[in-house]
Amino acid sequence: MSIVVVGMGVAALASARLDLPTALVAAMVLGAGYGLALVAGLSEVQRIATPDDLAGLTAVYYSLTYVGFCVPVALAALSVRWTYAQMFLGGLVIAAMCLVIVVSAWRAHLPTGERDDVMESGGETDRTARTGANGALDEVRMG
Repeated sequence: MSIVVVGMGVAALASARLDLPTALVAAMVLGAGYGLALVAGLSEVQRIATPDDLAGLTAVYYSLTYVGFCVPVALAALSVRWTYAQMFLGGLVIAAMCLVIVVSAWRAHLPTGERDDVMESGGETDRTARTGANGALDEVRMG
């Protein structure tokens, strides 16, 4: 989220300056932020889903993320009231609020020592322990 916050700031600057180099930097930073946010969201879906629900919840997640392709249309419609720089600054504020929420709650779902002890004995307490990306990490833990 911190990359998205920075990207929104650079995008606001690019829309105010209207120069290609700043616009390219904004596109790269926002693209990196989007990619990281997409992967983080998929990891969260994997963490909360049971094996039976993983495919369906992943499909719902992708469907909701693709709604973001409508943002340029919304920005164009709103441009009669606000400048693009103002809208990107609004996006920066929203992204910063999301960052505060993420930072304040990020420890809530970290693995505990109890899970590690159970994993060493061959048991599974986490619903994502053997479903995808976490499986490789669990193989390393189980040795």
